Amino acid sequence: MAKILYFGPLADLLQKESEQVPLSAEIKTVADLLAHLRKRGNDWALYLSEDKIQVTINRQFGNMQHPIQNTDEIALTSIRRRV
Repeated sequence: MAKILYFGPLADLLQKESEQVPLSAEIKTVADLLAHLRKRGNDWALYLSEDKIQVTINRQFGNMQHPIQNTDEIALTSIRRRV
């Protein structure tokens, strides 16, 4: 199972700091993972859109197309956009 960490305001908004998530064969990239998590609905769909998230995989910055696997530690935090 992949370890998912939620940081900053994202942890407060989702009321979760971490969890273990089994990655099915269909979840191959960060974008796939976010789409999977958004299926939880409500706040998950609102706060986990790809344009609002910064990600690290095994403590290295990544992007939405970065491949992931069940042994990875994936950290998510929200990006603050300037207006």
